[in-house]
Amino acid sequence: MRRNYLLNQDPKEFIWLKNSDQLNKHLTAVNLQAHEMEDMIVEKLKENSPEYKEAENQGDYLKTVQLKNSFLKTAEEEILTELIYK
Repeated sequence: MRRNYLLNQDPKEFIWLKNSDQLNKHLTAVNLQAHEMEDMIVEKLKENSPEYKEAENQGDYLKTVQLKNSFLKTAEEEILTELIYK
């Protein structure tokens, strides 16, 4: 996503990164950061959600999956805003 963003929204930066052989390094770093951020955000949301804890304690697998998917969507939105489209 970061590559497409640079290509379409900041072509000067894209060209500079590509010409200086930094594009792959940059994209790899952003990808790693995004995955770390996603893990951290999802864990924080799980810890702060009484609904998730209750579903987990009751063994309600479907509810925990629904909540985790919701947490992943929230994390994705935050990552897009703070990391990809910056």
